[in-house]
Amino acid sequence: LCRDLAVALRELGRYAESVDVAQNALAQEATSADLWLAYGLALSSSSHYARAVRAFLTSYRLNPRDANVLLNVGQSMMHAGRTETALNYFTQAHRRLPNSTHVILALCEHYMSIDRPATVSALLNKALALDPNDANVMDTYANVLARVSVYDRALSVRRRIVRLHPHLLQH
Repeated sequence: LCRDLAVALRELGRYAESVDVAQNALAQEATSADLWLAYGLALSSSSHYARAVRAFLTSYRLNPRDANVLLNVGQSMMHAGRTETALNYFTQAHRRLPNSTHVILALCEHYMSIDRPATVSALLNKALALDPNDANVMDTYANVLARVSVYDRALSVRRRIVRLHPHLLQH
């Protein structure tokens, strides 16, 4: 129940409250991997990346089958400026979840940040092969195209996103 409340508060953008709820719940139930994950997400959302990493790693130690936690560790490391360490976690997550577009997109973000367009291209091709209609994959593809000044193709991809996912448009 506390984990669900922490998650709901985080989704509402009430990060400090989410952190407090998860922290208080952990005082009662420190062996719940899901609760440590919720705590890590709340911390990460409130830009407390070092604390988030510790929470994610605790969650992973309690439930090493959840490779998605490795993705969360990597993302928090990236936000904290520790890109090489982040890559280690993204790579571990990718080995465990080779067909996860979330993991592939995190790797793309990493390689874009260090200007490795050939690697990004190969990863995006894989992600597009897995799900050619995934809005996040197409958006990343459009961003990469725009970054390398292929504006017409980037615009075409963005139009495709709008056509396939009109519900994603914000009014």
